Amino acid sequence: MSELDEHRVAELAKQPAQVLEGEGTQSAAREEARKVLEAQAVMRSAGEPSDGPEGGDG
Repeated sequence: MSELDEHRVAELAKQPAQVLEGEGTQSAAREEARKVLEAQAVMRSAGEPSDGPEGGDG
């Protein structure tokens, strides 16, 4: 996990669990997941090293 990912996870952990209550929770959860996945895609396309073995030179 990159430093940016770790920072984002830490921010989310500090927030109250408001997404788990009330109407529209699935929509809010999907939107947040989409944002995280888009950020990961941008980081990968920008050339950040991958966490997996496929990120190596060999």
